[in-house]
Order: sequence, then structure tokens, then C-alpha cells
Amino acid sequence: GVQVNDVTESDAIELAAARYEVETGDSNRTCVAVPGHSADVWIEVRCGLGPVTKRYSLNRRGQFVENPIEPDA
Repeated sequence: GVQVNDVTESDAIELAAARYEVETGDSNRTCVAVPGHSADVWIEVRCGLGPVTKRYSLNRRGQFVENPIEPDA
């Protein structure tokens, strides 16, 4: 089988920054990462400033988690 290595925090931020740039056309790539908020989300990366801020959730393999379950308030 294929072995999948875990990504680093830096890898995750770079993946999200690249996706942000493609989606918004903003090459500023101002991104910060915070710990994930569920079992499926290892890290959440927030990119952009002001109204163009986007959040990207990634799992430990560096895959984007679409529509992650939000934690209970």
C-alpha cells in the first residue's frame, strides 16, 4: 500500500495560502493557523484581511476538510 506521511504546520499553511491565492487572486497570502476544533480537523488556517478572510480546515494528511462540524458553543 501507499504510505501517507503527516504534514507539518508549515506545509498546511502553505497549502491553504496557495488555495487562498487561487480562489481570491490575492497574492498577499497573510495566513495564520490555529489548532483544529474537531476530531476531523487537525489545523485551521485563516487567510486574508478584512472582507476577504477565508478559513481552511485541514486534516493531519494535509487534505482539506469541507464543511467541518463546528464545536458546540
